[in-house]
Formats: sequence, structure tokens, C-alpha cells
Amino acid sequence: MTQHYLQPLPGWDWAKVNWGGPDDPRAENCYYCGVKLPDIDDPRYEIPLIIWTKAGHCAEFCIACQAQWWGLEVASVDRGFGPSDADA
Repeated sequence: MTQHYLQPLPGWDWAKVNWGGPDDPRAENCYYCGVKLPDIDDPRYEIPLIIWTKAGHCAEFCIACQAQWWGLEVASVDRGFGPSDADA
């Protein structure tokens, strides 16, 4: 079995991550760029990238940072809540 590790792309700056404390509620903004994250009931909501340190601090990243800094793509999928594009 092969192990795979998720790593940020070149240019990423760990010092820019605004880590949340182990007992802090989730923030409303991306922990890297600061853009407002969609609420879970927002039709634009996507599953976020959330990472934790061994000490329990976490950071959650917006879709743009996931693409730019982690090389992740988000497919357009009907999550089963909110109006679909066909309903608009």
C-alpha cells in the first residue's frame, strides 16, 4: 500500500495561516486569505479543506486557496440541499 501526503504548492507561507485554537469555534473566514467562507446552508457551500496540527490547532481554507495553494479542484456536484441550477 502506498502512502500519499497532501502538501502545499511552492510559494505557500505557513506564517500566513491564522490557526484556530483547539477549543475555538470554526471561523467565518479562510484561515489563509481571509475571504468569507460560505455558510453550510449556502448553495455555494463546498466541502472545505481543514487541517490540524498535532496540538489540535486547525485551519480551514476557501475553494480559491485550495486550488491555488494545494492544487485541489472542486467538482460541481449537487449536494442535495438548496435550489439546484436547474431550478433557477
